[in-house]
Order: sequence, then C-alpha cells, then structure tokens
Amino acid sequence: MEDISGAFLELREAFLLHHPGWAFGIVKNSEGNFLCPLEAGSPPLFIEDGPRYTEWVTFIEKATQDLKDDVQNIPLIIPGLTSVECWQYKMLSQVPFTMPQLCSVDKWTRLYRAVTIYTYLGCDTRLSDAAREQRNRYRATIWCNKTVESLMKLELTCKEAQAVLTYMYEPYSIYPPDTLLAHQVFNRYAIKNGIRTEDAREVMLGYM
Repeated sequence: MEDISGAFLELREAFLLHHPGWAFGIVKNSEGNFLCPLEAGSPPLFIEDGPRYTEWVTFIEKATQDLKDDVQNIPLIIPGLTSVECWQYKMLSQVPFTMPQLCSVDKWTRLYRAVTIYTYLGCDTRLSDAAREQRNRYRATIWCNKTVESLMKLELTCKEAQAVLTYMYEPYSIYPPDTLLAHQVFNRYAIKNGIRTEDAREVMLGYM
C-alpha cells in the first residue's frame, strides 16, 4: 500500500501548516511505505503510538470523515434540479461507501487502516474534483440566494443586492461583479440614513 501519492502529499502539507517545524519520514514495513511524522529528539525517530504518530493518524481519520460528510451533507433543495432530481441526488449521496479489504497485521493497524481507507475513498466518483466543485456550487448558490433575500430587506432591488454581495464577497459570489452599482447603493443608503458610506457597508455586512 503506497500512501506517497499526490493526495497524501497535500494532506501532509495541510498537516504541517498546523505543526510547523515537524519532520516527516518514510517508514517501511511489509505492507508498504508510510509517511509519518518523526518524534522530537536527537536524532528524530519514528515511534509507533508516539504523540506525533497519534496526532497524524487522527488527522487522517478526520480528513476521511470530512470527505464522507462533504458527500452526504448536501442540501435537500438543489438549485437547478427538479424535486425528483434532488431526491435522486440525495439518495445517491447516502449510499454507503465501500471499504477495502484490510489485511490482518499485528503492527501498524491504526495507521495502515487510516491510510488504506483514505486512499481507497479517492476512487469514489462522488469524491472527484468535478463532483466536489458541483457540490460547492450548489451550496454557494443557496447561500447567495438567501443573502440576496436578506439584503433586499434594506429596500434594495434584486440586482442591487447581487452587486453588493459580489462587491463584499466576490470569491464566493455566483453573480457577475458590478462595482459601480454597488457604490451607488452604498452612497444612496448612506445619504438616506445620514451615515458615512463606510457605515452603510457595515450595515449591509450585517445582513449577510
């Protein structure tokens, strides 16, 4: 079992962001090569069930659960789909993930299991980059629609609310940018309420 793949290298980098200064080593056993953080010391050593070993395995297990949750926690109402299509999509998301056959090993049981399951899940079509991007798009659309409805309580038109949302949260907005319209909305609201333009933005931010 090889865990030194692109996905696992990315997982290691994410782990190191929270553990600067830690060093990984490639540890070999009969089941394959495994990446594992080395325990502090001189020289740094691999220690099975050591604190860093345990934290790394826990991190992998959480990442695995996050992958599953990303698939299974999709909204009940999906923009662009009919109610029947939404139901079909939801049913597909709830299909249990198949688990690989795990060899019986005396040592490395937890790390071997964590690595095997995480890597195996990467083959599920529901966890492909395209599928993940689609789910993120669905969630973004729902959030944007709700936010626009909230902003319209400030007597903004739908188009104005979309422009404000995109101006404030462009990386997360599904609407095209309209900076000029957004500034016009801020200025109009500020004049109407006798406040500064910056304060108008803060007020609208509270509706997002």
